Amino acid sequence: MKVTAVISVVSVLIMVMGAAVSLAGGASWIMQDSLADTRGIFQCSAFSILGGLILHLKTRNRNHEVNPREVYAIVTVGWLSVCLIAAIPFVALTDLTFTDSYFEVMSGLTTTGATILTDIESLPKGLLFWRCFCNWLGGLGIVILSMAILPFLGSGAYQLFKAEATGPQSEQVTSRAIDTAKILWAIYVGLTILCIMIYRYLEMPMFEAVCHGLSTLSTGGYSPLSSSFVGMSYPILYVSTFFMMMAATNFTLHIKALKGDIFCYFRDEEFRWYLATFIFALTIIAFFLNTKSGYDWAQSFAHSTFQVASLETSCGFASDNFDLWSTPSKIILFLIMFMGGCGGSTTGGLKVARIVLLVKYTFIKIKQMILPHSLINLHFNGKRVNDDMIQKSLAFFFAFIFLYALTAFSLSFAPGIDITTALSGAIACLGNMGPGFAMLGPAETFAWLPDWNKWILCMAMFLGRLEIFTVIIVFVPNFWRR
Repeated sequence: MKVTAVISVVSVLIMVMGAAVSLAGGASWIMQDSLADTRGIFQCSAFSILGGLILHLKTRNRNHEVNPREVYAIVTVGWLSVCLIAAIPFVALTDLTFTDSYFEVMSGLTTTGATILTDIESLPKGLLFWRCFCNWLGGLGIVILSMAILPFLGSGAYQLFKAEATGPQSEQVTSRAIDTAKILWAIYVGLTILCIMIYRYLEMPMFEAVCHGLSTLSTGGYSPLSSSFVGMSYPILYVSTFFMMMAATNFTLHIKALKGDIFCYFRDEEFRWYLATFIFALTIIAFFLNTKSGYDWAQSFAHSTFQVASLETSCGFASDNFDLWSTPSKIILFLIMFMGGCGGSTTGGLKVARIVLLVKYTFIKIKQMILPHSLINLHFNGKRVNDDMIQKSLAFFFAFIFLYALTAFSLSFAPGIDITTALSGAIACLGNMGPGFAMLGPAETFAWLPDWNKWILCMAMFLGRLEIFTVIIVFVPNFWRR
């Protein structure tokens, strides 16, 4: 393994993250934090950039042509290193332990949104901005970062792109990966700015509009307010719902729409199922909110629409304490936490495409039990799905469920925990959802968990965001043998 090649690329990521920290310093200065806080953030930025630069200068003159093994190592080590750099401002400027600081930024960069903070508003504005900016960097970062580094990591990097593909098929948007990365980032930035502008138009304070805009498009769920979206006006809830749904839609569809094909969304099978599930779930929950929880119809549809979108897209915002809703409503929310949004988006979870694919595969097997000699092909988006894609989807599904069970079991050893908390907390982190139910519900935090539980949940968030196999393969001995 070419260790120097890995270190060289990771050092660049460290410098980029260090530069990003300086933006939090700028926010701290604009929002008139104390001079000590502002200076501290800039010092953290300078320290990170200097450390990355030293590493890069030590390794830059080496041969960095890499194969798929180095690429997987770069992504895995790079993410862990970037989280370490992102945690430095919290360690330096707050009373948080290293464990709590790392948990907070891991949750932010993986767009999970789970927090250990009990008094969010007490933090300096610069750190509040940094939390939400970590959401934004992580939202599209893992999808586009791997594509952006393809041109200079050699031909083996394409294998990484294939391994990270979340749908049953891959589409080449442009002839060069770097061009695709630029287009996707342009769309991401454009939607973020538009979201912030509309929030501001609806009279959300500017700082809150910026922070919420960053967290909405990344489906990260961090808020500069302890109350999240509780008490927000209905127009703001519906606008947030729209942008969360856009962020959880396959970004290649946005590219096609910008080229003039605005009906591409409804021709896409994954999007149709995604939208149908959303409408079905919000309708059922609105009915239960009206009949069982005493909400009027306006409240019922506003909160059910927002909360279903928030959990289906793995954003994790809360407009109401849904842990107090009726049992049928909570079961529906719990189930959609597993699904997530579309492949090729900023969302977590299993992804709609995989679930549809496996449901179709199950029905085909049932038909073949009735007609043993029949030959039935599985189609998705009008194309035949090969056996390799089915096997990969099955492998991912069972790996996801196994890790979910393992995470829930580990949580069961936390003091005073109940089964609802353990089961919901596990999917909240592995699926990058954020809040769970009961002791980890939207009105609670993860602060009370023992440190060893927090580290396990950090790993669950990490595995969920990088689609499991990208991380696990690095630790398989046979992968490194020639």
